[in-house]
Amino acid sequence: MIEDAPKPYRHRLVAPDLPSPAEYLPLLEECHQSGLYSNFGPLARRLEARLLAAFGAPEQSCVTCSNATSGLSAALLATGRTGPVLLPAFTFPASLGAVRAAGMSPIVADVDPNSWTLSGDRL
Repeated sequence: MIEDAPKPYRHRLVAPDLPSPAEYLPLLEECHQSGLYSNFGPLARRLEARLLAAFGAPEQSCVTCSNATSGLSAALLATGRTGPVLLPAFTFPASLGAVRAAGMSPIVADVDPNSWTLSGDRL
């Protein structure tokens, strides 16, 4: 319990708002029955269908990914481009990996101190 935590840690900054375990169990059972817990599983397919409907997107234009790095790599591959990609110096390290996985070359640059935007002038 949070009351048992040392004094500096008794106040939560972020408290998750999660459904009860009883609400999770039917979903977990559905995944267990299908044998697919993530990619191509029933919940992933339902999420994709809901996203397609919400955005009015055409069939096959929504693909869920296991993480943001693989999603970024897939998006970059879908552009069909090659060559350099400009990234901010203060970025998540996996962003560079995603660029490289897509066959592109990451170039790290700092933002302009006045506009706080990324610019090729800062190379």
